[in-house]
Amino acid sequence: MTPAADAPTSPFPAAAALATVANTALVARAFERHLHRRDIRDLASVRLWLGLLSGSFGIVVAIAAMATLARGALLAVAGLGLTAIVFIAAVRRLGFRSWPSAVLFAILVAIVGSLAVPRFQSGGSSLLGLVRFAPETVALAGHMLSDAPWLGNGVGTFSVASRTYQNIDAAAPAVAPSTAVLVAIESGRPALVILAGFAAQLFFAMFRGAVRRGRDSFFASAAAAGVLVVFFEGFLDSSFSSPAVRIVVAVMIGLGLAQSAGRTSGLKR
Repeated sequence: MTPAADAPTSPFPAAAALATVANTALVARAFERHLHRRDIRDLASVRLWLGLLSGSFGIVVAIAAMATLARGALLAVAGLGLTAIVFIAAVRRLGFRSWPSAVLFAILVAIVGSLAVPRFQSGGSSLLGLVRFAPETVALAGHMLSDAPWLGNGVGTFSVASRTYQNIDAAAPAVAPSTAVLVAIESGRPALVILAGFAAQLFFAMFRGAVRRGRDSFFASAAAAGVLVVFFEGFLDSSFSSPAVRIVVAVMIGLGLAQSAGRTSGLKR
């Protein structure tokens, strides 16, 4: 992954961002299990420090990997995932209800996003405003996006249609600078709204499960944070086009959904 780390389709940025989420969940798990088994003032537990040190080391390595790309927006997205896990852990300890907490977090994300997006944008409010790749790649995608119909050109047509906008001697077909741009060109702009709705549904379901679950809540909290990271990173690059990233995300969401309901929830109904 490393030689092509600066390419739009490289899985390296997504892997590093999701590693930040996973290792933060490991730290949260270590704290939760320590509080369940021992007194909070007993800090001599080997299990506690093993979890804290291994998780913290993973967070540092993942952040260092993202820092090598010199993309502040990517670090901000990873920080959003980290904040989601910390927020869920705090809500659990304070005993707040799940739905009001999820709505509050969504409001905070909207406020922070409205303040942070103008800082990272370089091209107005378009879908290309957050990407940081070669100018020719961004310019070609911009032309295709402006010419694409409202309902898109059709799924899988980007590489074929891009030939029309390239020079005759181009060695390889162009790639979309971000997943959001690819979806808008192929499936249309309404598809972005539909995908955002699916992402919000998954996030709220796993956020609720993480708040209501017992000590295994870190599965759901990591998955909820992973959904946030993947969705917002979709506006930064096309790393989600990598099969490796899709497998990792599918496994995270599957584990999160599986651990979002208690074993007795069916009996209660």
